[in-house]
Amino acid sequence: MIEIKFHIEPSTELFQAHNEYIPDEWSFNPKGELPDGASSLAVNNLQLEMDYETGQVLYAWGYCAYTIWKATDKVPPPGYVSAALFAEINDEILPGMSYRVTEPHTWPMEFNNKERWFCIGDVDAVGDVLVEFARNSIAVLKENELKAVWLRLDEVPDELKSIGGAE
Repeated sequence: MIEIKFHIEPSTELFQAHNEYIPDEWSFNPKGELPDGASSLAVNNLQLEMDYETGQVLYAWGYCAYTIWKATDKVPPPGYVSAALFAEINDEILPGMSYRVTEPHTWPMEFNNKERWFCIGDVDAVGDVLVEFARNSIAVLKENELKAVWLRLDEVPDELKSIGGAE
């Protein structure tokens, strides 16, 4: 069985992914000049792009059906640092592969449309490490395990405004 642990390292470079959600595709589609890591980590069905040579987590993308998101008023816990996030996998990381952190539809997905924050995982998780690994993309880690990923949208599409009644 694949085991995945996470750690951070200081970094001066923060990937400038602009988190965009496309309702017609039910997916996150980051914008900007972003590297192709050639591998990924699957959280439910959302992908965390990963550099297959180093294990660095780069940005989030992919299928994430908004029709099953729940409304929340939560935001990421304070005190996060900007740093490079790395996944350590107990197997060789191969290009083109996606490695499961969770099974599909097992982690809750919540959205605060007033503050534009989406969370996959435990919105109440208070980790021992909170890291902004890309612009407006925060991972919550506890004992080197991923507990939640927070993504802040640049804009809230009309279709998402009904989740919790955005203004």
